[in-house]
Amino acid sequence: MIRGPGVKRTVAAALALGVSIALAFALAEGLARLAERPRVIGTMTFPSSNDAYRLHRPAPAPLGYELVPGVTFGDVHINAHGVRDLERPLAKPIGAFRVLVLGDSVTLGAGLPLESTYPKVMERALDGRRPGTMSAIEVWNAGVIGYNAAQEAAWFERHGAALAPDLVVIGFCLNDFGASETQRLEGDHWRVDFVAPELVPLALGGGAAERALATRSALARRLLRALPHDPGAPLLDRLDQANGAAYAAIAARARERRAARGRRPSLPGRRPTRPRAGRGIGWWGSPAS
Repeated sequence: MIRGPGVKRTVAAALALGVSIALAFALAEGLARLAERPRVIGTMTFPSSNDAYRLHRPAPAPLGYELVPGVTFGDVHINAHGVRDLERPLAKPIGAFRVLVLGDSVTLGAGLPLESTYPKVMERALDGRRPGTMSAIEVWNAGVIGYNAAQEAAWFERHGAALAPDLVVIGFCLNDFGASETQRLEGDHWRVDFVAPELVPLALGGGAAERALATRSALARRLLRALPHDPGAPLLDRLDQANGAAYAAIAARARERRAARGRRPSLPGRRPTRPRAGRGIGWWGSPAS
């Protein structure tokens, strides 16, 4: 039990000091986060007559843009659900297994006829191995030019989850992690910003505690950048982390949707194999397990 006015004053002063320090750190952290923005090192814009613009429309952040349902330009047709695919009903046919492929222009297949895009090649290969218990295998191509992992996660939340896929495939490209550009539509122009990497030198050795602190605190990142460090010090890549978190969010949302629907039919599973010419698609195990 606390006794005497002197002790009470000491405790009150200690509490006031602790609260003041906490508030000061919270204010410093808030200011550091406000100041921590991607550094744009170059910008290009294209007019509304650009081919890519005709297929896209502005969308809320963090998407920035999305494909326009029902638009056709050249070999590219966007169906009523906003993906490059045949016109299909939103409701999945009874007994069908639906695969949703997320990605960028490589997945979209810019410059290729629809049947030559890898989601369509995948669909034909999977259908050739379809178990008799399945009525059909659908592979939906949800690639969008210029999308990174964060945009793919946002698109899946906004549109993809409603398609009730049994399996989600991500078409990963080297520029998806640590992406050096962001693309968006502004008015009647398509804007591409080239962004400097968000690297944080781990000046204290790169231990688990330092990495955790640098991941969560903008103030810590600012201090680490200011500290003298060896040129060979390990680096924390903030864009890599953001994209990794986006991929984790896609996986978590897909698992959540699948759990809500109950166990679905699964594709035949086996261990992953090294790709070989003429071997087709290797299986990576049952997506419903």
